[in-house]
Amino acid sequence: MAKWFQKKEKKSSGQIGMDRNYYKTAFNWVAPVVVVVIILTGELFEGLTVLLAYLIFRFFDEKDRISAYYGKKAYLKGRYKKAVKLYAKAFKTNKAEPKVCVSYCYSLLLTGQVNKADEVLSLIKNMKNIETISAQILICEKLILYKGENRLIKAIMDLERAEQDLKNTSYHNILGKLYIENNDYSKAKTFCEDAYRYNKEDVHIIENLLRTYCLLEDYERAYKVIPILLKKKPFTYNAFYYMGLAYEKNNNREKAEKMYKRTEKSEKTIFSYEINKLV
Repeated sequence: MAKWFQKKEKKSSGQIGMDRNYYKTAFNWVAPVVVVVIILTGELFEGLTVLLAYLIFRFFDEKDRISAYYGKKAYLKGRYKKAVKLYAKAFKTNKAEPKVCVSYCYSLLLTGQVNKADEVLSLIKNMKNIETISAQILICEKLILYKGENRLIKAIMDLERAEQDLKNTSYHNILGKLYIENNDYSKAKTFCEDAYRYNKEDVHIIENLLRTYCLLEDYERAYKVIPILLKKKPFTYNAFYYMGLAYEKNNNREKAEKMYKRTEKSEKTIFSYEINKLV
């Protein structure tokens, strides 16, 4: 009897959620129609007032999506600090989708805010419907293990043992970076070449490949990667620095200087510190 009641109660809660979504959708359809009707009947001021009230309602109701949208745009332009602030706004609404929340966590990690990222990740793990971001959660866990506990080898080994269905583009990007962080350039080369075959469109995977060739001083191959990377409109400090280095080593000083100048305008991340050893 108790089990039956729990199932019944669960179903009722789900029904309540469906009802709320139904009423919300109905309101979003009806409100604009009401505004148009009011204006057409000659009540322009009243209509505009209702319209303004509706737009304000929609802004606050969709605040998580608006902040997440601009957060993603900032991230794609390499403006990580701004992305963190925007993702934080979406996260604090308690309505953001799991993929937005994990993007917030990852952005925190990129900017070196490991403790905050750890707190956010703990909250994410208690959310519903996180199955779709399992790979991203794993990546955040291992980056926290690396940067928070200084256990790079353990992080690499855990990622290597990850289940096959977790080995997506983000996985190939981060594990490639961790091989480089571990100064295992030979292994990084093999892995990054395989990652490129896995996804030839991802800017981060291409960047890893370029970086590995430069670290192995294979500047001829690195030079060939540059036009491929440029087509993807790179935005990271590493991408510009290593393109500059490859140009320089191939006697194209003019283009090298242009790339080096672009590094000055790029934000650094937790993966950029190796550059300081090379400059």
